[in-house]
This record gives sequence, C-alpha cells and structure tokens, in this order.
Amino acid sequence: MVEDITQEDRMEFTAFFFETYMQKVTSVLREVDPNHMYLGCRFNQEKEQELTNPRIFEVAGRYMDIISINHYHKWQPLQEQMNQWGEWAGKPFLITEWYIKGEDSGLPNATGAGWNVATQQERGLFYENFTLELLKNPWSVGWYWFRYQDNDPENLRTDSSNRDSNKWVVDNEYNPWLPILEHAGKVNQQAYSLIRFFDTLQ
Repeated sequence: MVEDITQEDRMEFTAFFFETYMQKVTSVLREVDPNHMYLGCRFNQEKEQELTNPRIFEVAGRYMDIISINHYHKWQPLQEQMNQWGEWAGKPFLITEWYIKGEDSGLPNATGAGWNVATQQERGLFYENFTLELLKNPWSVGWYWFRYQDNDPENLRTDSSNRDSNKWVVDNEYNPWLPILEHAGKVNQQAYSLIRFFDTLQ
C-alpha cells in the first residue's frame, strides 16, 4: 500500500536505481578510460533530496573519485552539510557550478540559477565569503565558478538559461569586472596559506 511507504523506503529506492545507473556508466568508462578521475554526474542544490540522502552519497563514493555538486541558492556552504557529504561518501567533493549576478552590469539578469545582488563589489564579497567556507572544509578540493564571460543577450541560439546574465569576470567585450576580480584574487592567491591556517583550527 502507498500509505505504508516510509521516507526510509524512498531513500533506499533512490539509492537502488542510482547504483544501477552508476554501475553501468562507470564500468564502461573504466574500460575505455581507466587512467582519469571520474567526477560523476553533478548533484544539484535545487534538488535538496539529493544532498540530504546519505544513501546516495554512499553509492557515489563507491564509484566516483570526487563527488561533484552544483551549489546554488545559498549564501555560503554549511560546514555541517559539507562534512556529511564527505563522511557519507568517504570521498572529497568539488563545487562544479556557482555564481551570483550584479544588477549594475546593465544586463537583465532574468535567467540562470544564480541570485542577484546590487553591485560588482557585492559579488566580490559573496565570492570571498563562499570560498573561505570551502577552504575551511577538509573534504572540499576546489570550485568552478560558472562561467568566464557574461551572457550575450543577442545570441538566441544558446539555451535560454544562458542568455542575459552577468555571470563572471568579463563582459561580452572582454572588459574585466574589477571589484569581483580583486576579491577573488585575494582568496585565490592565498588559498594554500588559508588552508594551512584553517587546518590549525581543526
């Protein structure tokens, strides 16, 4: 009976079909390309059940070399949750997508997953805060900000989610957004020193 299904049943079933998928995919990948890391199929912050189900991470840890996660709709990653990802999987994780858009860019910023803030300076503060939390966590091995260049609103051939937004470090004429670059540079240039410092606080 449907009413007899529990949350535990749902979690176990999700892990069952996910493992079926992972077995098939990784067996083929390992056969044709055994010498490269497998980052898996990026988990998505929008699907919260993916990131709170320990069974999914246990399966992922059996097949992936690094757990990959698209992390949106949070002002910063939470240490408790990141620790759970690593402990459940027994593997490190990589943030494979995240960004925030500035309303001073002159772009509509109506598409895409990232939130809007008022200025490029605020984008820089967001970057700095978010990455410092990642550097504090022993399971985190890095991040990839999506993407290098702003969207081109005149390019109607692209996917609608990548059409009109301020997404990274240069505009469509390759002019840099200096405030966010300054904040990103401060963190990036000191990343290893910051890791060593945060390690002393563990």
